[in-house]
Amino acid sequence: MTNRGRIPSLKRPDGSFNNNDFERAVVLQQNFKSIFVVGDGSNPTIARMVPDNVNLGDIDFTPNGVFKALGSIKPNSACGPDGMSPRFLYMLRHVLCVPLALIFGALFREGVVPNTWLQSCITPVFKKGLTCDPNNYRPIALTCIACRVRPMEKIIRDAITKYLFERKLINKAQHGFLVKKGSSTVTNLLECTQDWTVVMANRSTTDCIYIDLKPAFDLVSHQKLLNKLIAFAALMVFYSSGSKYFCLTEFNMFLLMVCYQVSVMSKVASKAVFLGPLLFLMFINDVCYAVNNSIFMKLFADDIKIYTDVSVNSASLDLQMSLNCLSDWAKHWQMEIAFTKCNVILW
Repeated sequence: MTNRGRIPSLKRPDGSFNNNDFERAVVLQQNFKSIFVVGDGSNPTIARMVPDNVNLGDIDFTPNGVFKALGSIKPNSACGPDGMSPRFLYMLRHVLCVPLALIFGALFREGVVPNTWLQSCITPVFKKGLTCDPNNYRPIALTCIACRVRPMEKIIRDAITKYLFERKLINKAQHGFLVKKGSSTVTNLLECTQDWTVVMANRSTTDCIYIDLKPAFDLVSHQKLLNKLIAFAALMVFYSSGSKYFCLTEFNMFLLMVCYQVSVMSKVASKAVFLGPLLFLMFINDVCYAVNNSIFMKLFADDIKIYTDVSVNSASLDLQMSLNCLSDWAKHWQMEIAFTKCNVILW
């Protein structure tokens, strides 16, 4: 797989520069991998968010569902690590939907995933700043088309999303992707503007604090994430010989254990792992409960802002206490706050 434009020489940790594409792939891979978090050994728990008799349950892979998922594939999109053409699946979806539904269902219930499906190729894309700085590149991932967001992962993700919103488990302060139709940065700003306008109309003052988390999708402890999935009851439930047992199967394999390889001009480095956005929204959801009830909070994925009308009695103290609680929450769940990117706005 080729890169979107040739990557120039990149600076190594010792300050020297590499000379070939393979070395550049290794440097980028090491940089992407360095931000992943390792569990600190603690095993915090979180209160269950649904009654004991409620859970995500099984996911049904029907031929019709697979056919619709295959129909949403972009035929001209790039191949994944297995080399299978998206056009092949798209053009033959009416024939492949039945066997694929059977395969997906069997794999899902057995908790078995082909090794190739657990791989992903990463194309580094330049953001801004110095082109020689590997920190200025972001990873774009391509998994195998058979399990890519369409069709198998899409079916799993849609089932989980439906469960979360039927049960109203995602906090309404969250406006990030995959949350609900119509949510965006625009709805986030509109709600904030409404609150701020009311304060200004009352001739009062607002203190607003913007909080940024370091590469949050990667800085998540998998064990701590599993604890939060238990709180959501977002585990797959199966029955074997009359006995009920819980199994993460595909949910665990795809969204916790997917590997990636960094590719630069077809030169591929070793593997690492990544985390899906839906899981991250579930992981960060309880941050909303870390602030005082008198404090407003809005989120867009990992971007957090809290604000309040400081003319109200004890509002400034409540704001500071909420900041302290947010800091404690981040330490408790091994999230890092990017202090250099945090800002305060007063008006």
